[in-house]
Amino acid sequence: MLIGLEGLKKIFADASECGIARTRHNCIDCGFPVEVEVHKTLGGYGLLGGVLYEIGDCLYAKCADCYESDPNLNSNFDSLKKVFL
Repeated sequence: MLIGLEGLKKIFADASECGIARTRHNCIDCGFPVEVEVHKTLGGYGLLGGVLYEIGDCLYAKCADCYESDPNLNSNFDSLKKVFL
């Protein structure tokens, strides 16, 4: 499932720059490094560079190119490196 509001709040709480939080992961599809920026907006949060998925306490990233090709979470995500919130 795409990351929810509570997960975004956790990421943003550790932001060092005013208005921007960055997370670095490997894409769950292609394996390349991806940096996702989380921006605080008037309506909530916006993401640039990719998308974030939250499964339980684990966070997964997908680069923008892979997300455009297939927005669904790959069924093999359990075997991938996990990042805990």
